[in-house]
Amino acid sequence: GPSRARLLCAAAKPPPSSGKGEPAGEERVEDSIATTASTQERAPGGLAVYNEDEENLPPLKFEPGVVGAAQKGVSAVVIAFGACAFGACFWGVSQALFPSATSTQVIFSEALDKVSLDATVGYALGTPLKAWGADRGGDRGRRNAMERWETEEDGQPVVTIRFHVAGPQGTGVVVAQVPQKRKRGEFRYILFEH
Repeated sequence: GPSRARLLCAAAKPPPSSGKGEPAGEERVEDSIATTASTQERAPGGLAVYNEDEENLPPLKFEPGVVGAAQKGVSAVVIAFGACAFGACFWGVSQALFPSATSTQVIFSEALDKVSLDATVGYALGTPLKAWGADRGGDRGRRNAMERWETEEDGQPVVTIRFHVAGPQGTGVVVAQVPQKRKRGEFRYILFEH
């Protein structure tokens, strides 16, 4: 059989029939939204379910000829653009949630953990330690980012970061260097200057 559309219309309680000229198979809703025929189904809670044929919907197909080719081309471009935009968003979110082992923040966190556990640093600066990047920006406002540079040493690419640490007894600078292709926790060196 033909498929049927199901429309829901809320009617808490149908008004009593006045008996004045209304057909027996129809009910009138107070807010004049719809008049139902005998195909009405009453759902629990007073919802009226109406069934209508889908025959009055326009067909979903492309025009023939050049116009149809243009419609298909535009649709393909829109779909391709949407897929690219979704991929870019997914990549950005995955990079933010799961940073690589050579990201500045990961190197900073791992180096700070190692420096915080070192007894010599704890003795020199006291505990707890706090760390921050380089203060720069001047009149543009405070910019507090880690200093990072990529160089080559002994023919291998390396990443070096520099940040400041402070404790109750003083401040110092930490310089950490890692291989460009590293595993988490792998360092070439970590230097602390007091």
